[in-house]
This record gives sequence, structure tokens and C-alpha cells, in this order.
Amino acid sequence: MQAHSPINFQLLFESAPGLYLILDRELKIVAVSDAYLKATMTKRAEILGHGLFDVFPDNPDDPEATGVSNLKASLSYVLENGAPHTMAVQKYDIRRPDGSFEERYWSPLNKPVFNEQHETTLIIHRVEDVTEFVQLKKEKARHQKLAEEMRGRLQEIEMDVYKRAQEIQEINSKLLNEIHRGEKSQQELAASQLMFSKIFYESPVMNTIADAQTARYIDVNDNFAAFCGFPKEEIIGKNSLELNLMPQFRNRTEMINTLRTEGSATDVLMEAVDRNGNPKWISTSAHKVNINGRDCFLTAMIDVTERKNTEERLKINEALVRMQKQDIQDFIDSMSTLCAKVNTGGKLLLVNKAALQATGLTMEELLNINFLEGEWWRYSDEVYARVKEKFAEAVNGELINYDENIFLSGHLVPINFSLTPIRDAEGKVEYIVAEGRDISALKKTEAALQQQTVELEKANKELEAFSYSVSHDLRAPLRIIHGYTEIIVSDHSENLNEEGKRMLGIVAGNVRKMGQLIDDLLNLSRMGRKELVFHRIDMNRLVESVISDLTFSKARQPVIKKENLLPVDSDSSLIQQVWINLISNAIKYSEKKDQPLIEIDSEKRGNEIIYNIRDNGVGFDMKYAAKLFGVFQRLHKMTEFEGTGVGLALVDRIVTRLGGKVWADAAVNKGATFWFTLPAVQTGQKASTIYEKITSENSMI
Repeated sequence: MQAHSPINFQLLFESAPGLYLILDRELKIVAVSDAYLKATMTKRAEILGHGLFDVFPDNPDDPEATGVSNLKASLSYVLENGAPHTMAVQKYDIRRPDGSFEERYWSPLNKPVFNEQHETTLIIHRVEDVTEFVQLKKEKARHQKLAEEMRGRLQEIEMDVYKRAQEIQEINSKLLNEIHRGEKSQQELAASQLMFSKIFYESPVMNTIADAQTARYIDVNDNFAAFCGFPKEEIIGKNSLELNLMPQFRNRTEMINTLRTEGSATDVLMEAVDRNGNPKWISTSAHKVNINGRDCFLTAMIDVTERKNTEERLKINEALVRMQKQDIQDFIDSMSTLCAKVNTGGKLLLVNKAALQATGLTMEELLNINFLEGEWWRYSDEVYARVKEKFAEAVNGELINYDENIFLSGHLVPINFSLTPIRDAEGKVEYIVAEGRDISALKKTEAALQQQTVELEKANKELEAFSYSVSHDLRAPLRIIHGYTEIIVSDHSENLNEEGKRMLGIVAGNVRKMGQLIDDLLNLSRMGRKELVFHRIDMNRLVESVISDLTFSKARQPVIKKENLLPVDSDSSLIQQVWINLISNAIKYSEKKDQPLIEIDSEKRGNEIIYNIRDNGVGFDMKYAAKLFGVFQRLHKMTEFEGTGVGLALVDRIVTRLGGKVWADAAVNKGATFWFTLPAVQTGQKASTIYEKITSENSMI
């Protein structure tokens, strides 16, 4: 069976839906989905091979930031226990490209990946961006609190209005009784008048007496004067129109007509303004009475401006709450996952469109079914019992996340199922957010990856067999050719003319070249399978040893200037091969110069160490730079410089596997410079890509 190309797997993973990171045991990023890059405003080339918390640090401007510490704890749990861990919603701000931070909220899940020995080799870090949902929830809570406060205040005002209305009714009744009780003695009447006069003037409500014909005020108490903003002497003798207290003339006219025809009006809500034009609201009760043969209006009023404004604010707030609920509904409807809000008894409170479409039910029908009793779980006694058990754990405050099978529209669908308890202000679980993510495609991907892993293992075995064949079967005829050539030269040279000797020399030279080519190909194939061993490398000693070996037999010694080279944690045998290939190339391509010069240096930049080697040799045309690190790619003729075209390809493979990169710059006859980078700190785990790990460890995402 022919093995699939690894790039198919890479494209498959990177284009998968959802926000995914793959981390190695040292929490370095080894793979990332396109959706995750978009959500975090990052680029793949800038984050691969870097530590997770180097790329995504806490917001330095938020002293209460806990994103890094919480995520570290979750990842440590996964590494230590070999079990998935679902985190509560986290506030974890994301750094923008300009360096500032953007507030974000995430719902993360961390899941281990095992090798054949059931050892955790990788962690899948999957997140859902719930920033908009959290912000909507916060705004809803704020509006609900305001609504409760306003309802409480409104109740207080209504009670106050009721009490004052009762006082007015009692006062009016007593005044009317006293006015019509003419048989009282003058002494009793005087005492009564004094008492009710005091009640009239000192009452907490606003009292007025006005002429029934002209509506001009005969007397008012201090509260009414203060409400209007006029001194009492400016009010008496004028009516509300002349004082400009009643902008709504129609309401005033209707009330006066009611008093004249019916004799009384109770709790009439009227709009008024004070002297400064400030709008007011009053609740008015009035009676038509005869005082000393003169028809008058006895009126009592209560300032209900605050109550009216509270009612208006409450209406606005309720409208905002309705809008907010709609926004939340719109938000969850935009989610591709099955999502529902469930109370602790299992009653469905809210579901999204995806759930409606999956079940084929209307909203009304679905909300009448208990979440735990739907056919989506009841199809299997085992599934039903497990879901009920997990739901009970969620009601007790536990975060639940596992893979389950759900029965929808006549089909079993594998889902990643989560139950997230939401607590109220007192810390009690108020409701559960249930979410189901269809992982059918992921299951198919896992099966494809398993098959690809088998095929890759087969291809590796075939490659090992080929390497063995090259090492033994191809070398045997070369040794025979080389042996017979030496015999002819040593034993029969006197029978050969100069042309024959020259031709045998060509044969011997090509045998050596073929042997070197086989060695290079074997080194290239073995490099990808070699187990890496990291330790601290004294780069100065290593490079000096390489220079000594390469220049020992040179009749003409090049000038090699080496600055102090920074040490690094890496695999010394592979790094030695990199320096052998680069330094030997520099010597080879500069030896035709009158004064060959080679310079070697290093510097630390960020989390990388950059090494470079510069020569003053023949250089090359940069338009062919793309071919430079390919196998069997040569930029110079064999007649000019010897070589197999494998050396720089081997350098590129080694540096890439060690977590670095290599590049070059040159000009024709002006020399060339090669750079390569290595991570400044290694921790013993190879910095290879996820695709190499899958191949070498038979892992499965």
C-alpha cells in the first residue's frame, strides 16, 4: 500500500474546525490550527517551537490576571495523571500585534495523547472563545440588579403615596364634617379650626384652596410653595396657568370640569413644571367645598416625580433585558455546537438553533421535554445512567467533559459532551450549560491518522531495508572495482601507457565519489531516526576540533577568525556534523582566493542563539538560493568543486529537527554567509514537529 504524503496530514490538521494547539511535554507549541491563529491574532511561523507562556503571557496591566497560573495547573494535572482536564471559563487576555492586550474569555479543555506504552507525549489544548457570551452575562447581571433596586424603590414610593393619600382622605373628611357641622359651639369650632389649620399648613402633602370659578389660589401650604419654587405671596391670587405650572392645559381643564360636575376627583396623575421649568409629576386628589358661602376646590397633591422616573427607567431596563436575552439567544444560535441552558432539575430553559435542527422539534416542544429524559439519551440504558450520573455531579459543582454518543434524527452521533455549572452570587449552582460538539469528523480523522501511522511505519521499515541494501549490497561491487583497480595499478602499471593510467585514475576517483555519496545518503536517512541526546555543548571547543581536523592536511592553511561562541544545550554529534559541512564548504569555496578568510561568530537574540560563518570565496547567485538546501542541488560544476550535493541538505534537516532554521546570503565572487539558529534553552525533549512525533511514536490525536 502506498503511503500518503505527510503534507496531507499537516493540511488536514491545520484546516480542521475549532481552536486547537498541540503541546509537547515541555509545553512548547508544535502544531496549531488556522482557526486558533485567527482567534489569537498570531502567525504560525512566529509561535511554532516556542513555549506556550512565552507566546501567551499574562496581561502585565492586569495585576489580578490568573490565566497563566490556572492553565499551568491544568496542563500539569494532565501530564501527571494522564487524564483530560476541563477548565472553568478563564479570563486570559491576548496580546495584539501592536503589543497591547485585548480582554478575552475562554473555555479550555486539555487532553493527553499517548504512545504505545501509554505514556503522555503530547497535549491537545482546545478552547472556545466565549468573550461575547461572558460580557453579555455581566451586562445582564448589572441590569437585573438595577431592576431589583428600582422595583424595591418603586414599592417604597407606592407605599408612601398610599399612606399620604389615606392622610389626605382623612383630613378632607374631617374638614368637610367640620364645615357642615354648624351646630358646634364657637369655642369648639375655633379649636377645631386651629387644629385643622395646623394640619393644612404642616401636612407633608401639598395642600391648596382655590376659587371654584377662577381657579385662583386662596391659600396654599409651604410644601406646595416649595414644590413650585415661588413664595406664597406670589402664588395667592393667581391660578396655575398664570404661574405657568401646568403645561398640559387639557389635563387641567378636564380635572376642573370633573370637580364642577361631580364634586371630587381622586389620584389623578398630572404633569407640572416648577418656576425653573423642571418637569414634575403629581398625584392629585380634590373636592369641591363651600367655605363661607363660596365654592372652592380643596386639593391635596403628592410629588410622584421620582416614582414616575423610576417607572420609566424600569420600562427601559426591562426593554434592555429583553434585548439582552435576544442577544444571548442570537449568540448561542451562532454556535455550531448543540447548546442548552438547563436548571438543576433537568428542565430546559434555553436551546440554540443547532439543537432544534438536530432534534427536529420546535422550541416549544423541546422546552417541554426534560433534558435527562429525551430520546437522545434514553435509547440506551447504559448511556442514560451515565448521563444522569454526570449531570448529578455537575449539579454538585463539578465540571464535566467526556465523549458520548447521542441519538439524533435516527442516527448515533459521537459528541464531546460538557456540563458547566453556573453559580449565583451566593456560590450555589443556579443552572447548567450543556454543550455537545459533533466529533464525527474528528473520529474519521483519528481513523485516517491511525491508518497513515501504519503506512508510515511500513515506509520507515522499507527505508531501513533500503539503507541496509545501500550499505551492504551497493558497497560490495564498489569494493571489488576499487580492489581490482589497485591491483592493475600496482602489478601491471609497466604494461599500461599514460592514457591507460589516466583512465584507471578516473575509475578510482569515481569509486571514491560513489562511496562518499552512499555515506551522505545514509547519514541523511539516519538523521531523522537518530535518538537525540541533549547536553551543554562548549561550542568553542567543538568548532576548534572541527577546524583542526579539516585543516590538518592542508598545504595551504586558510585564515580562520573565530570569535567567542555561545554555548548551547543540544545534540553534540548532530551539531558537529553541521559545523563539519559548513566549515568544509567555506574552506573549499574560498581556497582559490589569494588570501582565503573565514570568520565564525555568534549572538543571542531573544530566545535564540544565532551562529554564522562567513567566507570570501566564490559565493553564488542569490536567484538560485531556493535550491541551496535541496538534495543533489549544486550551484557550481563538478569540474570546479567536488561534492555530492547532500551536505547542505543534511545541515537543513539537522537544524530544523533541533528547533532552529538555516539561511544564507551571498554574491558572485564576493563570498557567502550562512546563519543557523538554535533554541537558547533545551530541556531534553526534541524540538521536532508534531508530524515527526506522529511518525516516530505512533501517536494518535
